[in-house]
Amino acid sequence: GGVSIVEMLYTTNLLSLVGSNEQQSSFSPRRLTIWNTNNSTALCEISFLSQIVYVRMNKQRLVVSLKDKVHIYDISNMKLLHSLEVGHSVGRFVLSPSIDNCYLVYSNDIQEGFISVYDAYALCAKAKIRAHESPIFKLSINFKGNMVATASCKGTVIRIFRLPKGERLFSFKRGMHSATVYTLNFNMNDTMLAMTSSQGTIHVFKLFDAVEQKNDDSMLSNQGPMGSNEEKPGEEKIEGGFLCCGFGMKKMVRAAASKILKSDPGEVIMDKSTCSLKTSIRNENILGIDHTDGVIYLFSGSGDYYTFELSIKDQKIVQKEHFSMFDQRLADYQLNYLLFIIQT
Repeated sequence: GGVSIVEMLYTTNLLSLVGSNEQQSSFSPRRLTIWNTNNSTALCEISFLSQIVYVRMNKQRLVVSLKDKVHIYDISNMKLLHSLEVGHSVGRFVLSPSIDNCYLVYSNDIQEGFISVYDAYALCAKAKIRAHESPIFKLSINFKGNMVATASCKGTVIRIFRLPKGERLFSFKRGMHSATVYTLNFNMNDTMLAMTSSQGTIHVFKLFDAVEQKNDDSMLSNQGPMGSNEEKPGEEKIEGGFLCCGFGMKKMVRAAASKILKSDPGEVIMDKSTCSLKTSIRNENILGIDHTDGVIYLFSGSGDYYTFELSIKDQKIVQKEHFSMFDQRLADYQLNYLLFIIQT
């Protein structure tokens, strides 16, 4: 046998499991199993006609994505509520952890950088957003379910949109050269966005000042969710939103932004992250921030575990610990808690 997809419902004892062996029906990539880890039993099994691509859960919904169709279930009774015909292959796919803003965001166009927003609770479409010129590679929803962060396959620009309508809030430049974005995560109180990429650099973007000023119309993009502002071929353009870039710099940024907006409305350039650290981690990884103590947790695909100390005041990230996932010292950590931070 083997497992290709594992999804945890917050820090509960419920897991959704998808197999990887077509030759064994119990481990088929077309079968979803809801597993109770407390008593090691299967609570529910659902089989599909084609391979399962993604599974996402929150306290209200279980969402299963196939190649060209998305099924939405009531997680309390596993009743099928609705099936979305997406028309093309589902690209990236995220479900809000919030039950108040239960939005499903997905891309289904492999040639253009559009994302679709669907209300998984009310079962209705909300918006289609042009996020990038290039195909979408990474999506992340904040814990409250009212913002989504996006990155394209080029990975040079990170954008944040307000949900559900899709107004552009922020745009950040990761770097000049293309890179594969591995992780894109908000912290729990939406003051920071962290990311990692194949370049090996950890970036943290500070959002607090911008969230504080999110109703300042003069600093928001004038364009709606379908606005384009065409980019030059082979290049991602920074656009839209009220951006923050530092400490003691707010007035300078506002003045500069005001001048830019007069000459080119809706475009404010933020050419670097608030904090960054170059590492030797080049393989795929997942990362999360604990906002209570300023610690960054990173699990690498090589089986390594890292912690970093984040100082927003000093604009600095410092590595604290590094050991193998199989190291006995890891037993001292509450893995469920760390995984919850990363998932949300």
